[in-house]
Amino acid sequence: MRARTMHLIRKAALLSATGDHDDVRKVEIGDVQMNVGVPINPHLVPVNFGKAEEEDEETLHHLRWMLQKFQLGQDMFLIGGPGPRRRRLALHFCEVVGMEAEFLRITRDTTESDLKTRREISGGTASWHDQAPVRAAIHGRVLILDGIERAERNVLPTLNNLLENREMSLDDGRFLMRAARYDALKEEGADLAGSKMIRVHPRFCVIALGLPIPRYRGYPLDPPLRSRFQARAIDPFSVEGVVEGVELRGAGDAAVMQKRVNALLSFAQTVNLLRAEDADVTQLELNEASLSAIVKHMVKFQGSDVGNVVRRYLPYILARTTAGRRSGKSEEEGEMEPSKYRISKLLKEFKLSGEAAGTSTFGSYVVKGIAPCAEDKIIVSFANTQAGKNEVVEIETWGAPHCSPSSLSSSSSSSSSQPLLSEKKVFIETEATRRIFADVLQDLALGANPCVVGEKGTGKSALVLRVSNAMGYGDRRKIIHLYKDMSARDLLVRRSTNSKGDTSWELAPLLQAAQQGEMAILDGVHRIPPETLAVLEPLMQDRMISLPNGWQLLRSDRWEAIMEEQGLGEDEMHALGLLRVHPSFRVVAIAAPPSAEHDWLTTENASMFSFHRLEPLEEEVNEAVLREMFPDAAPELVHAAAAMAREFEKLKGEPVLEGSSISLSLRQLIRIVRRSSSYPQDFVPALERSMMMPFLPHSIQESVLRVISKVTSSVPLLSPQSSGGGGGGDFELQVGEERVKIGEVEMERGEPRTRSLVPDVVFHDIPQHRRILQDLMKDLISGEKHILLIGNQGWGRTRSWTGCWVYFGLREGRVIMIDEADKAPLEVVCILKGLLEDGSMILSDGRRLERNGGREREGNGGGAGGVVIPIHPNFRAIVLANRPGFPFLGNDFFHECGDIFSCHVIDNPDRDSELALLRHYGPDVDEVLLRKLVSIFSDLRRAIEEGKLSYPYSTRELVNLVVHLQRYPDDPVNSVLDNVLSFDKHDKLALLAVKRIIESHGIPVSAAGDKAVRLGEERPLPELRPLASWHAEGKAISSSVRAKSMDLHDFSVVRDQLSSSTTTAHERLTSFSERLWTWSLPSKAGSAFAVCSSSDGAVHVLCAPLVIYTFLPPDFVSFYRFDLSDFISLLSSLGSSMRMYPLPALGSVALLNLRGDLVLLLDHKTPKVMVCKIPKVKGPSSSSSSSEQEDQVSWSNFFEGKRGGDGKQSKTVCKVVPGGHSLLLYTVGSDSFLVLDFQERTSFSVQLPSGMRINELFPMQSSHWILRDDNGNVLYGDLSGLTGKERQGELLWMPIVEEAEGEKEVQTSGVAKSIRSAESCQRKVGEEEQNRLVLACDRSFATISDRPLSSVDFHTPSLGFIGVGGDHSMQLLSSPREDGSQPQQELGPLVILSNGNIVSYREDPKVGAHLEVVDAFRRRVKTIRLQPSSQEEEGKERRKEVVELISRMEGEGDLVTVGTVTEGRRSEQRVTIWKVSAEELQLELAQWRKLMGLGRRGEGEGGGKIRLTRNWDKKQQASGPKHGKAPDGKRHAGGNTWAGGTGGRDTAGLGGKGGPYRLDLDDGNEIMQISDEEKQNISEEAKEAARKMGQEELQKTLKQIGMSEFESAAYDKFLQPVEHDIRHMRLLLERVEARQKEREWLKLQPFGELDDSRLIDGVVGERLVYRRRGDKAPEPGSPQKLPKRFMFVLDVSASMYRFNSWDRRLERCCQMVTMLMEALHGFQHKISWSVVGHSGDGPDHRLIEFDEPPTDKAQRLRIVQTMWAHAQYCYTGDHTLAATQMAMEER
Repeated sequence: MRARTMHLIRKAALLSATGDHDDVRKVEIGDVQMNVGVPINPHLVPVNFGKAEEEDEETLHHLRWMLQKFQLGQDMFLIGGPGPRRRRLALHFCEVVGMEAEFLRITRDTTESDLKTRREISGGTASWHDQAPVRAAIHGRVLILDGIERAERNVLPTLNNLLENREMSLDDGRFLMRAARYDALKEEGADLAGSKMIRVHPRFCVIALGLPIPRYRGYPLDPPLRSRFQARAIDPFSVEGVVEGVELRGAGDAAVMQKRVNALLSFAQTVNLLRAEDADVTQLELNEASLSAIVKHMVKFQGSDVGNVVRRYLPYILARTTAGRRSGKSEEEGEMEPSKYRISKLLKEFKLSGEAAGTSTFGSYVVKGIAPCAEDKIIVSFANTQAGKNEVVEIETWGAPHCSPSSLSSSSSSSSSQPLLSEKKVFIETEATRRIFADVLQDLALGANPCVVGEKGTGKSALVLRVSNAMGYGDRRKIIHLYKDMSARDLLVRRSTNSKGDTSWELAPLLQAAQQGEMAILDGVHRIPPETLAVLEPLMQDRMISLPNGWQLLRSDRWEAIMEEQGLGEDEMHALGLLRVHPSFRVVAIAAPPSAEHDWLTTENASMFSFHRLEPLEEEVNEAVLREMFPDAAPELVHAAAAMAREFEKLKGEPVLEGSSISLSLRQLIRIVRRSSSYPQDFVPALERSMMMPFLPHSIQESVLRVISKVTSSVPLLSPQSSGGGGGGDFELQVGEERVKIGEVEMERGEPRTRSLVPDVVFHDIPQHRRILQDLMKDLISGEKHILLIGNQGWGRTRSWTGCWVYFGLREGRVIMIDEADKAPLEVVCILKGLLEDGSMILSDGRRLERNGGREREGNGGGAGGVVIPIHPNFRAIVLANRPGFPFLGNDFFHECGDIFSCHVIDNPDRDSELALLRHYGPDVDEVLLRKLVSIFSDLRRAIEEGKLSYPYSTRELVNLVVHLQRYPDDPVNSVLDNVLSFDKHDKLALLAVKRIIESHGIPVSAAGDKAVRLGEERPLPELRPLASWHAEGKAISSSVRAKSMDLHDFSVVRDQLSSSTTTAHERLTSFSERLWTWSLPSKAGSAFAVCSSSDGAVHVLCAPLVIYTFLPPDFVSFYRFDLSDFISLLSSLGSSMRMYPLPALGSVALLNLRGDLVLLLDHKTPKVMVCKIPKVKGPSSSSSSSEQEDQVSWSNFFEGKRGGDGKQSKTVCKVVPGGHSLLLYTVGSDSFLVLDFQERTSFSVQLPSGMRINELFPMQSSHWILRDDNGNVLYGDLSGLTGKERQGELLWMPIVEEAEGEKEVQTSGVAKSIRSAESCQRKVGEEEQNRLVLACDRSFATISDRPLSSVDFHTPSLGFIGVGGDHSMQLLSSPREDGSQPQQELGPLVILSNGNIVSYREDPKVGAHLEVVDAFRRRVKTIRLQPSSQEEEGKERRKEVVELISRMEGEGDLVTVGTVTEGRRSEQRVTIWKVSAEELQLELAQWRKLMGLGRRGEGEGGGKIRLTRNWDKKQQASGPKHGKAPDGKRHAGGNTWAGGTGGRDTAGLGGKGGPYRLDLDDGNEIMQISDEEKQNISEEAKEAARKMGQEELQKTLKQIGMSEFESAAYDKFLQPVEHDIRHMRLLLERVEARQKEREWLKLQPFGELDDSRLIDGVVGERLVYRRRGDKAPEPGSPQKLPKRFMFVLDVSASMYRFNSWDRRLERCCQMVTMLMEALHGFQHKISWSVVGHSGDGPDHRLIEFDEPPTDKAQRLRIVQTMWAHAQYCYTGDHTLAATQMAMEER
């Protein structure tokens, strides 16, 4: 049946020329025949698109249908998948019927001028030129519209009337009229000759080519337009056409080859069918062009794996499926997406992959040689490297025009080590690149267009350049950098003018290369929009294209056929607009893999190229490449660089790095090794700069640092401490006439030709700037040419002068500086890559910049487009950019092309550098204030890194503040800071975070407060009188020492980092006192029974049962909670015997039970706990006569049985030994003590002489102690022997004799018996440093020695104390109390500070509870009241503060206290940090006054305030509050009538007095402010009435939103703990929002700014010549972007309520919901969300519905209350799984 049909159709498909006239011909196709005319312009008739006598059956059917439609006068629409078949069919039809054709490729850039007429200027006159549709209509041609689906919806309606009625009005006034109507009018006698009526030729026909939408991307057809066409579905390929068109002769076994081709076609049909049924399988198809290319390859390379060839033309491995993720390298199941594995499996089923005879591996053909043959032709030889194969394939193909044989290799060796180029080797060959090189050459030899795809830095550009050189295109190539804003016309032609102003058209670089036979390298096809790239489809597939000005580029054979048939010359062909595509023309593309941002690999674009994936180099390959490039580099350096790249590739699999772009490209590795070869110590810094380490999130930074440490730890050469290169410390900048030197780095200074271009900037020589300059010098010395400086704003990068153009920098060898590079679109900036890396760039006027261009010369094309400008060898670029990411509004410049620069992160200056910089700008500003400001900005930047703030506060703002303070030193610092903070005044959460940071340094943000000085009452200390004297007497007494090692065992401990739920207050924000900080312990904390401070200033509070709260400086808002309950059993007991002591030398705190066996050392930074079990020690002898036998006892039992005379258990004491790493333990009444040295991990047991018992032991210095025995005797000991592990020996004690002095009652008191505490204190008195013994004794304020405390010469007892001159005694001076009957120990805790101040807590009926500070050196005593006295408390609610714990403070304050504050029925435990040192208080008070603006000129010290006031009649008193009359829109100032006025009285408004509340009309009028004195001129009755009315209005406002004052406070209870989290979450959402709303340039606009690329169009009158910024329109066919849907499923079951008292689970759940409601507010367009609760009552309790979020506080509180109530009253039970399933199904 098929044979018979074929016979009939073939017989009918004969063309014959018959008729009476020569201009008529007849065409018959089957049973359809038609007379057609002879073309007037035969050069417009397509040729060589097929032979009718040899067409396959399917094609003839299509041609028959088209002839029918043409005969009926109906326009046709050929619809089908991408590929050339529809276009070729339309052109073949025109060839068959002999019709002239006009071809118009539709794009999104097509305008009305492209469809109608366009103006040109010639001879100074503007004239109209018809475009393709008009020319086709007038001359009766076939108009082929390709790409209908890409046209904007307002473009094609222009053709509607032309299609339907064959009528259209033109811009020049002409009107196209259908032939029948025109002829009728003419027959009626109408004079049409002078009219502008133009007859549409009756033969005019339209053939539209389009894709089915929505299967493919594009706009669906407008119904009116669609109804005007007759459609025909065209398959992507014809089975018969492909098979019959294959030339199998010379292909070996033709039958086998035919079988493989049939299998290929069956596979193609299957894939296309799967694509139609399930787009998730693949979005790509095989069409006629790709199948023909595959078959050519199969025939030519019969030993190749067909499956691998198929993957070139069906790159499903690269393509993104609807699942979105790109597959990995392997094709094994489980390592790639299931849909892609399905296609791979199909290849094997059809025996196309790994099954071809004699093939097994990919890339088995390598290049054997390339040699020239005939003119412009070369022969490429390929050798099959498979074992046992000696096959050599030679392909003759076109090379570069006039290519020199010397540029090609004549080597016949296939050795991988030999380069194919005879010129200097610039490419390091690897196994992978060798195979890709051979594959690319295979495709080029067979006429395909290769596209090399790979990640950044994999060597794509280098490989393509090597290919071009190998084929002889070294100086015959054009590198065309594509960018996002490129239009279809930019790819093809550009308009220009000549010197006379006449407009003309010039070919774009791509078509210049096509005409001249050059290689066009399309760099960055992934950046250009896919629909724009698709305009090149005819050029890529058929080497033909029609241009907007009417020119046509034709394939060489077609161009020559027309010229021969018509007898035309080459110039005549050009005059007709017919240009030849040179047969040597080649196209090679470079692209990055498809991604979510650039999903460029569509079916249309895939049909234009053959794809070759260049994988990242393996570690061994990287190392080999680096070794070959840097043979002199240390081997361990090269190995470390390659290993680093491998480790970072492994990191990509970690969840924390998902979505990040952490990697090291080959370019970066080369740069690192080049730098480190000269400066090995810079390896790690160079690596960190390449990774932009400071800008990475902390979690990623930790992973990167872990890798760096792993690789470099075993390579000493790479240590930053290595010698050479200038070091990393501070160094001097020396600038001479000929040399510049920074540290050890020195380089020669240049000699400028134009001194005016040398920058002359203000430069402040600070350490960080010197380090940066030294790094830049190292780069230049190492050979780097181009530098990228990237960082935050305000670090002074624009200090460098930028007054030179890029063009002159290129030509003259200057340094160009490109600022704000991140603000330019990434696609435009990427052109820099070609200029800086490849040394090539094409200017907008057609001129080319070339690195090896020699002297300026004319190129092949002549004119501006042929001028080649050489790049000066000394040309360098310095690019400045801001850091990527929110809140910076620029693009990620570094991610796109950062690896072509030597990158330097210019971070904010370190503290020392920033302080040095500020000293330059504020030399007279107080140093302490400068340090405070530096610390504030440092903390602000740290808050940015932690996600608490978004704005990066810069050094520029800090400098501006200091400049202000320098000029106006009396201005309050808080008002100066307001210059920066005003931007955040309307962002409550941001302002709160900034306020906390600033106020943590003692600077108030608000000016509120009375600014009073509330220091304690200071009075003179009673006279210090001699009380007694001490001197050494007798012989020294020895005691034995035994040492044992201690084992410390590490345990991890859970550390909960929380934020304080109560307000932490800096006490000096409104007034000045000894208090620095005050905060409350968490409400859940147990009773506090110990407090101490560690060396970093953190405060530790030990609470019951065994929980330590660690509050962190500087603001003590954040704290850690360490629950040590697991150690309760080890510590034996709790309660009052638990103690905590600081060990500052170890950075830890010691926790112990005085009667337990263990000591816990807590390191809050790590965090970890070290547990120390003290080893057994030698116990005391049972009698003094016992011999060597001594009982072994544990240290906890060491004091057992030591009881006092009353038989009660004696007191055990623990003290910290000076030095900060040892503890002293003893029991009162014992004859021995222990010293636990945790630094040496040694315990010392000291046995006192027989008969001596310890009453008190005072370790005043690390080796000088005082011992008081139970008889009141005092001994002075030298304990310097307690050093070293396993040290045993003797300690010497010198008896001290006390001789009483003065009156009799004093003589009997005895100083030694009354000592409560003793310290050796260093204190500066006047200009003299004094070291005195300070004693806290009963019944005295203080007792001090009159001489410094020193060591005792135990070998010369008569000398007594050394260093006291001739007198060997030490006198004790005491200041007795008037109430000497009141012993100190009954009054409260006591502590002696390091400066000698004795601080104690006392209670007095007259003074009340207070702290007493005794300064014996200054002879002063101060009383710091903790509460008002009883007389002051009358009639007021009683407030009581009791101090229970006192400890020394490390860091900012002097001491820290913990006490209980009671107000009415409410009490809480409160922590307070104090500053009591008199000298420091005086300095801080002076600074505080300056901060507050107190004492400045004109305020508070003699001068009146400088202000603008209005003089009011003070006799008009405020009579009573009222709202006032409704505003009338006018300005009202003064009086008491209008609401919303300013400066008046009684009414609601601003700036006045006596009003009930504030009312701001925001009417733009100036606010008049009355004086503070006038504000106070109000009676108490009026104040109370105003306050009452204000409260009434507040209640009314709350009622409007359905909330009471109590409810508002209840909601704040849930809101306050999560405010920081809300801020952080909103920052993240804002970042997404900022990126999502990024705008771009919209071209072809009727308004905006003039588009430079359309200047000529504007000259000739085009309207759409503007561009403007706007939101990007979605790509045709792209999925609609809807808000993300989230359903939050919560547990509100009964257990949540039941166990809330245990772990606050329900409370935290409510806080989480509060956080969601607050954070997601305002993002409804981005996120649609709901909240569902589940409990025993069921799985679906709707709390918040989708798209119905709560809008105010009242609604949010109702939701939280509903959750709480539901958990309280619901049934027990669990529906977790059911709720989860419901959420998954509904979402």
